[in-house]
Amino acid sequence: MSDGGGEGIMRRVPSLRKVQSHAVVELDDKYGTTVQARLDHMGSGLYQVLLVAAIGGGSLAISLDPAAAMNTALARAYSMEGWQRSLLPTLAAMGSILGLFIAGPLSDWRGRKVVLVFALCMTACSQLLLASLPARFVDASVVLALRFALGMSTSIQSPVGMILVVESCPSSARAQIIFGIQMFTALGNVCEGFLVMHFMPHFGEAASDNWRLYCMVMGSTALAMVPLMSCLLESPSFLAVKGDAQTCVQVLDKIARLHGLPPLQDDVKIIDEVREEPMRNLWDIAGVFRSMLVSHFGLVVMLAMADSSRAFFVLGSAYVWKDLYQLMPPQRVDATVLNVISTFAPVVGLIISQRMLRFGVRTIAFVCSLQAAGALMSLMDPQVRSHWGSLLACIVLTKMTYGPLHTCLALMKAESFPTEIRVCAFAVISMVAEFSGVMGQVLVENLKENQNASSWTAHRLNLFFLLLMCSVLLCGLLTYATPGQSGDGRKLREYLPGHELKQGAIRRVRSDGSITDFLEMQSDSDSDGEHASMPLRRPNTLPNLKRSGMD
Repeated sequence: MSDGGGEGIMRRVPSLRKVQSHAVVELDDKYGTTVQARLDHMGSGLYQVLLVAAIGGGSLAISLDPAAAMNTALARAYSMEGWQRSLLPTLAAMGSILGLFIAGPLSDWRGRKVVLVFALCMTACSQLLLASLPARFVDASVVLALRFALGMSTSIQSPVGMILVVESCPSSARAQIIFGIQMFTALGNVCEGFLVMHFMPHFGEAASDNWRLYCMVMGSTALAMVPLMSCLLESPSFLAVKGDAQTCVQVLDKIARLHGLPPLQDDVKIIDEVREEPMRNLWDIAGVFRSMLVSHFGLVVMLAMADSSRAFFVLGSAYVWKDLYQLMPPQRVDATVLNVISTFAPVVGLIISQRMLRFGVRTIAFVCSLQAAGALMSLMDPQVRSHWGSLLACIVLTKMTYGPLHTCLALMKAESFPTEIRVCAFAVISMVAEFSGVMGQVLVENLKENQNASSWTAHRLNLFFLLLMCSVLLCGLLTYATPGQSGDGRKLREYLPGHELKQGAIRRVRSDGSITDFLEMQSDSDSDGEHASMPLRRPNTLPNLKRSGMD
């Protein structure tokens, strides 16, 4: 069939074909490609910059919240009793768990972008409402509910945003881009230090601390990122799994135009009405997830234990730093200045770790765990805690590991599972980790007699440091021992491999045209084995790159 202009160009609706664990997009009878192969061919460009700015900006907005100081300020402002004060971190964590619970099914069912934008809007509204509620007419239960909603919305953004980035980037640049986004989170922590010094110099323990204006700043920052987040495109891998070939190709073509490359559809004009594939329902996703748990149970358990250990260490230690500043004897250096200086530590840690990517994410995580354990052991000495220089050094060495540990585990979680249930798997592991993180924060509140730092005893503080040290060491050991190549730029899969892939064989699909890389269909063990080739012929519209010697 030709078009009305008589150009004699064949016109056909793009279609999808499942080849082992990958979705192949077929434009015409000459060409087909997987989503990952097309992204690898286009490389990094303007769209990846937009991704880093939007997702990184959202991460920056949610990292401005000083949880410990804000909870102290809210407990004081609303005259909360002891059980209500303990509920502040507990309900925030329960909201995070609920957010992770719904983030996976929603984004694997409806898409990444819409869930991400909704969560960011919810974050902005929660912060702005918290800033405007008068203490005289509002019960503490309303504040607890808002902190619950805030925990839920921020926890949704983390896995969904991370997966959207992973599924929209070339595999060779994936780790660099994720580290770049984590840099925004680290910069948010730096901004948090300056904002606390300006608005809450007494870490919420004094009536002069302006926590309302701080909430207004956080809410306005999140609201300002909504338009930029709305400019992002849907994940092409998700669209392929959904069965929407036309939109998948359109997204890939938009990315190509932003990169200054020719689109896939130069001479494939779509005029036929697209017949929508049946929308996957939640039961379909649940069925695939059950199959994943059966076939990847050991991997899920190891990653969940490693992430749980990391969460207990990070959230627990971050919750206690402000108490250590307050417990320090009066010295020439103000505690808020020390807090600001220490906020630069995660940035330094990410920069150093990014230079070490050639050694692999497992090695980076293991070295970071040893560094954090050594610093925490030093903090068990009262002499170290009593001098601002040694205290600051130990806190900086510990906080330098926050970003690298989180990024390494996030990459491993994102690359270990197929697109059709990737967010579900990522969120379930993160949800298990959230329980452990809650224990760290609640344990701090229970080990203290009240919200003031002076209620710590030396014995209880050392016991808490010992727990943190064991936790971070366990995280490093489990991460290093996790089998496979996930996290180091592994090719993404769209579908859960069938039973035939569990025999150890690796299936390969290749294109003899514009895509010269082999697309590895890795088995669960990532081991080499026999392979079969299926040539995907080349389109007339794409550049004639050098062909493989196996043509």
